Amino acid sequence: LGAAGYDIYYGHGRVDAHAAVVAAAGSVVNDITAPLVQIGSPAAGATVSGTVDVLVDATDDVGVARIELYVDGALLASSTSASVAFAWNTTTAADGVRVLEARAYDAAGNVGSSGNVSVTVANASGGTVDATPPQVAITSPADGATVSRNVKIDVVASDDVGVVLIELFINGRRVGTSTSSTARFSWNTNREPSGEHLLQAYAHDAAGNVSTTSIKVYKR
Repeated sequence: LGAAGYDIYYGHGRVDAHAAVVAAAGSVVNDITAPLVQIGSPAAGATVSGTVDVLVDATDDVGVARIELYVDGALLASSTSASVAFAWNTTTAADGVRVLEARAYDAAGNVGSSGNVSVTVANASGGTVDATPPQVAITSPADGATVSRNVKIDVVASDDVGVVLIELFINGRRVGTSTSSTARFSWNTNREPSGEHLLQAYAHDAAGNVSTTSIKVYKR
């Protein structure tokens, strides 16, 4: 409005609302935040042998595109899942201290690292290896119970050396984890359909041994 430039009657003129909206829609916000990633098991300092599950979890403000697992700096495996258990055949590595590292990538190319986790591989005869899996039980609710509303799920695990991780799955979907040997999880059954539901608990020790238990409950 008015002459080009600022004047006392119209200021700088009138905003072109359509052009402003089009410009805003075409703007791009750069994602510069790297994902967070950690190795949940085996724990640093653990002694491992045979085939070991290496548990890796990653989170990102936008989304995790890929996870990679490295052993002594060499790529072992990758996955497009944000939570994965990589099977590591430790017999392909020499006995002694080996260094694990997980890296997580987002769609913008940002990379996060778990940092180094050192474990001891002991496959040769005479090596001291923990081959005893933990014991794990779902103590509440009872197998076959009828549930409704908010349900508390209690899981107890024990091991000759120590439990490092408990995982709870409901109908095949992981819904919670705990680094304690006694864990309580909350389940809102209002979001679930009526009928049978499968609860599974997994317990991991520092050597990578895993045990599991399961029960079935029914939502009315």
